[in-house]
Amino acid sequence: MSARKARFPADMVACWASMCNLAYDYREDDDILTSLRKVICTIRDQGIDVYNFQANVIGASAELHVEFMAYAQEQLLRTSTNRVSTFGAPCFTGVADFAQHLQISLAERPRIRLSGTGVNIRRVMGAKIEKVIPAEYTDKVSDELERIKTGYWDFKLDILRMFRSVRDVAMANLQHKSKSELERSCLVVVSFPNVSSERGRNPKAELKRNTTGPQASEQDGSLSSSPSKARYGEVRLRYAWVVCPKTNIRVIPFVAGEEISGSLVLAQTVGGATSVLGYLTGVDQMSGAYLLPTDTGGRVEVSLRAPQRTEGQICAAGGYHFDHDRKVVALLKLDDEEMVVY
Repeated sequence: MSARKARFPADMVACWASMCNLAYDYREDDDILTSLRKVICTIRDQGIDVYNFQANVIGASAELHVEFMAYAQEQLLRTSTNRVSTFGAPCFTGVADFAQHLQISLAERPRIRLSGTGVNIRRVMGAKIEKVIPAEYTDKVSDELERIKTGYWDFKLDILRMFRSVRDVAMANLQHKSKSELERSCLVVVSFPNVSSERGRNPKAELKRNTTGPQASEQDGSLSSSPSKARYGEVRLRYAWVVCPKTNIRVIPFVAGEEISGSLVLAQTVGGATSVLGYLTGVDQMSGAYLLPTDTGGRVEVSLRAPQRTEGQICAAGGYHFDHDRKVVALLKLDDEEMVVY
């Protein structure tokens, strides 16, 4: 239902909910965000994960975000050279188009206040803030996103011609932003335990493991912190990133996992009140930007699917098939103490 036809703002959400056969506490005097929060809670109560990608609602920073509708539909995957979409709506899959996610993260919007019930989070032990880069340094931001990407490395594989580099996609979107939008934001890069440096990294070994299936060796520096070795199609979680408004960061933030979907977030505690600054994501050259949900034991296991392309079945040299599903894995240690964010 369009705004022109809706008698009340809440009707725009009610129309969507009715098409999904969702019953909730409808009130005609609710604003859109209040109505949306009720519907999202109803969906979650049915055991369906609804992921957040942004944190811009004061008082309910881990419950919903203003740009929910942008993630509630399939997105064009701009790292791919053909017009292919993401596999489903990002709010239900946790994987979004990298370019659109970056654009939304950089957009200049006022934070909205909404009363929430609070969400428990647990600090990730050993995770650290590795870099903070002002967004106006577009070259440095683009280079850093290229450095921390997952996916195949360039060993003259023909399959890479089907995908744009993360750096080029990031630079194109940064250059379309206004000076004020860039100056208000910064890129925060987080590293996870035992992977804070590139020493010992063996891209050839990881490429081979991700495509041909041998077990990883302990010397290739790519194993997760779990007791078992990384298996066929698995990539060790090394880095995550998030774009935050500079003015929102008032103290040194920390990494935590929230209880609703388990997503990793960047949070801070100021004056005894804890809030979410942003949702951490990885970036994959073939699959886009992906959230990092954890289970209660701290295990991360994110499935990455590449676009299905006919030419990809026959052009990869040496038997490397990019369209095989891959997983980003890790076993993180979560603090026993819980904090509540609003």
